[in-house]
Amino acid sequence: MRTSTTFPLVVTLALEFNHPSKKVIQIGAVLGDLQMGDIVSRFSCYVNPDEVMNPNSAILAGITQETLEAAPDIEGAYLQMADWLKPHESNRSLIPLVWGGKDNEALCKALGLKPSDAEWCFGPRSTDIKRMYALCRGYPWLITFLMSFGLESMLVGTLASCVEKLGMTFEGTPYNALHNAENAFHVYIALIRQIQPGAGAPVAS
Repeated sequence: MRTSTTFPLVVTLALEFNHPSKKVIQIGAVLGDLQMGDIVSRFSCYVNPDEVMNPNSAILAGITQETLEAAPDIEGAYLQMADWLKPHESNRSLIPLVWGGKDNEALCKALGLKPSDAEWCFGPRSTDIKRMYALCRGYPWLITFLMSFGLESMLVGTLASCVEKLGMTFEGTPYNALHNAENAFHVYIALIRQIQPGAGAPVAS
């Protein structure tokens, strides 16, 4: 695995899960240009969890059992994402953006990998946009206190609500991994521009 120094592109990663098993049923990701603030490429793949889909999850995500049964397993879906990323190996950050800080860990665990494994597309760390939003929009001392207990989400709400609070419109549906990745990236860019008006987003390292 190469060592990340400074790169202009970053991946925003999102997953959808079946419940209550928490098996991955969709991988969504976007490749964003941090200097321009634009999405330059998108990836989405449904995942066969090898189990019956929870009816509530199916309704919320708009995914049928037949769609999942025709999809690749988690390893096959991940290999498709790895192939999607290959052309950008030389200019993307190994630190993904995530909403809530857990999707990269969940994907790595579902694959039976460790963050240090050569097969893993990313590094051991991620940037949690949800936590960043909490720090930028809330009372810093209160957020710091809640973060120590992992409770900062109490002051944040859903991704869709945060998009609206930033004066934007949530594009797509909130139970689609690709749509969540797209909107999370836009939140990240909006927060950076609030912190540094008139400036592009900092290049990931």
